[in-house]
Amino acid sequence: MSEPLSRDEITQIIRPILRRYHASGAALFGSYARGEATQDSDIDLIIYGGPDFDRTDIFSIAEELFETSGKRVDVYEASELNPASDFYSSVKHDEVRVA
Repeated sequence: MSEPLSRDEITQIIRPILRRYHASGAALFGSYARGEATQDSDIDLIIYGGPDFDRTDIFSIAEELFETSGKRVDVYEASELNPASDFYSSVKHDEVRVA
């Protein structure tokens, strides 16, 4: 695996991808959001859709992010998260907007 990316590098990678798929924004969570990423860390990302966003494009966004960054990725659309779950609480605790 390669060295961890900076938040700025992730932002530069993700912004054009989000524009292409009409997403309104994105946020990191997990080790990249906490500043604890290592060379083996994956990129954990929440996508905020918008009125023209097709939720099935999550898979294309994940694939493009992987191909561009060389990092494994976990991508979720914000509306699919259950606000009552521990996972949601963890995401919200770590969340750092990148776009």
